[in-house]
Amino acid sequence: EVGDQYAIGFYQMLLNKRIESSVEVYYKEIKNMVDFKGGSTLAMVEDIEQYMIKVMGKAYGLELAVKKTEGKTRYSISYAYARTFIRSTSEFREENINSGNWYPANYDKPNNLIITYQYIYSRRFSFSADYTYSTGRPITLPIATYRVNNILMVQYSDRNKYRIPDYSRFDVSLKVSGNLRSDKIAHPSLTFSVYNLLGKENAYSVYFQKDNETIRGYKLSVFGRPIPSVTFNFDF
Repeated sequence: EVGDQYAIGFYQMLLNKRIESSVEVYYKEIKNMVDFKGGSTLAMVEDIEQYMIKVMGKAYGLELAVKKTEGKTRYSISYAYARTFIRSTSEFREENINSGNWYPANYDKPNNLIITYQYIYSRRFSFSADYTYSTGRPITLPIATYRVNNILMVQYSDRNKYRIPDYSRFDVSLKVSGNLRSDKIAHPSLTFSVYNLLGKENAYSVYFQKDNETIRGYKLSVFGRPIPSVTFNFDF
């Protein structure tokens, strides 16, 4: 696998050098990649190479960032518009995925936003909050069912034509530090945090199961509830 990437960026300090800002665009070409043939059944397969097909890829995007790292109030905002596409290049026409047209890669997520905020109340107390958002990853959906010799058959969409729901998560934490005297060997601290404060049931994946004459989808969420935690640290 070989990739050639081209990028150009602009970086600037704003407001008397208190805020860092950057803009970057890139384009990448990828050769000698592989993907699975359409309709492949991969469970318990020993000779998996028989189900693989040669593909090529391309990726491009825009990255924006603003960051403040000094003072009591600190924050960073980063946004990326990133696309990654794949196209099969088999010499056998029937093996080409989506008729040889470009289709989104499994990890193609166009919009990615990360916002972090930190307020330092004193040397011992600080609060932080983080928000993460991204477009859902591509997925191939069953779009119809029919019967052949009384066997229920499923017809699927083009490869990665649809997407699972978007991802969104909000985390908060409070850090309480111990004695910060310089003559101490170690400086203890406690961090109280809540992961996924809003309890968003973000879909990690979507599964499908035959139910009589229909196909039903099931969303799998990982950590779909607020998760509190306490962390005790020693800094040497």
